[in-house]
Amino acid sequence: MDILGVSSGGNSMNFLSFKTNTQDWWINNESVVDFNYMQIDTSTIQSGWGVYTPQSGYDHVWDEKLGVRSPQPDNIGESKWSRAFSVWLFLDGWDEPVIWQRHSWGERESFNKILPLFWNDLANAPKGTLPTVKYTGSKKVSVGAGMSSEIEFEFVDFKPRKAEFILPEWATDDAPSAIVEMQAEENTKPITTDDIPF
Repeated sequence: MDILGVSSGGNSMNFLSFKTNTQDWWINNESVVDFNYMQIDTSTIQSGWGVYTPQSGYDHVWDEKLGVRSPQPDNIGESKWSRAFSVWLFLDGWDEPVIWQRHSWGERESFNKILPLFWNDLANAPKGTLPTVKYTGSKKVSVGAGMSSEIEFEFVDFKPRKAEFILPEWATDDAPSAIVEMQAEENTKPITTDDIPF
């Protein structure tokens, strides 16, 4: 029994992020994860505001209704809030659900482009299925005075939810502060629809 949640595994929080410098995906800023397919639990999507400060790490304020902007919070010193999103996913290269919760330009724009690939078909999707998309690549782009990434996906199909795609009980609640702090520490063979692991 792990009362304090200090052991690894189990209901550990797996944060997904994309690194522009190396053009690859990471889990908790510790492990590179290679994947082709991403299954999306659309019931967990949130939109809102995000900020990072060295003192307190990541913080988020979520909109009451998806896509309807709540007022932008006041800056924290020099740190400004940016639009953010959060969603639970299952990747074919990882054996537990991951949460993609970011406010960086490249990742935010990428997820915003994923949604229209299937959004209008959600109501007619077969029961028990989730939208599945394929990661097709990325490239560095200039954004303002810095660099970011264009991350590309294509829609595959609505596929049955993976048996391992089980969210922690607290996933629909605000993450405990300890979890938020943890975030701050942050083939080549042709594939047919039948080969997709979802």
